Amino acid sequence: MSLIDFSEGGMLRNIDWSSTRADGVGFNGRYINFYGREPWGIVRSGKDKSTLLEEMSSKLLKFLDPKSGQTVVTQVYRGE
Repeated sequence: MSLIDFSEGGMLRNIDWSSTRADGVGFNGRYINFYGREPWGIVRSGKDKSTLLEEMSSKLLKFLDPKSGQTVVTQVYRGE
């Protein structure tokens, strides 16, 4: 079952899923574009998934507020 609304009027209809590894819905959720689960999924379980999660976590933790220079994200929780 797909977690993403791919319908004609869906809000994510204009995304190039063939090159999108993950997407974000709302303020906190990030979703991996999994091969076999999503219609155009490209990320495979195992090393691909692990590498992507590490990259996303690292980038989020390094993200700084441009005005204050303070870290924006202080913790990353991985939901399985």
